[in-house]
Amino acid sequence: MSSARLRTVLDSGAYSVTADATALAGFDIAVITVPTPLRDGVPDLTTSSPASTRRARTCARARP
Repeated sequence: MSSARLRTVLDSGAYSVTADATALAGFDIAVITVPTPLRDGVPDLTTSSPASTRRARTCARARP
């Protein structure tokens, strides 16, 4: 994606980026993007697991 296209999408408000898990409290769907390096050809999920855990905690707090 070109920088110009990304700027257009960000400026529209249809997509936003945050590192603050509490900002996700009102969402039903969240896309979590973290670097996933390969170690001996196998994905190293050590960075994605904590991100998913933080998101799950936010979902649990947001539900009645």
